[in-house]
Amino acid sequence: MNPKRDKVLRRAINVLSYRMRTVKEMSDKLMEKCDDEEIVNDVLFELCQKKLLDDKNYAELYAQDAVNLKNKGQYRISAELALKGVEKSVIQRAIDSVAEEEYAALLNYIESYTRGRVIESYNDVEKLKAHLYRRGYAMSDINSAVRETIDN
Repeated sequence: MNPKRDKVLRRAINVLSYRMRTVKEMSDKLMEKCDDEEIVNDVLFELCQKKLLDDKNYAELYAQDAVNLKNKGQYRISAELALKGVEKSVIQRAIDSVAEEEYAALLNYIESYTRGRVIESYNDVEKLKAHLYRRGYAMSDINSAVRETIDN
């Protein structure tokens, strides 16, 4: 038993007790306190084997929450996951798993966003579209959803 490795492992488990992390996030956290890259990599390997660190699962859950709770679109979710160190192929699978829910969430968001607001002019519609684009939705989805909700 290596006491330094045990200390790093305890720190990793403590960090995970607050919320899930990606492998990169955990690596960065552990490297703050431990300068031995070999020990950190060993601990990361063990956590991955025990499924305590799983980027695929993390990305899927993150995408679900981002769509359903935070009203974010696919582009914003992709960018945020990339910043967290998740691989592009894993991100794409996570985005694909929430594609249908994303459009329904977009429609609901437009309804709640426009409730109590008057959207009559071209400028009002363009402001709404710009807002939705900044939230990360695809322009084709925005145009379809706006046509479906505003024009009815």
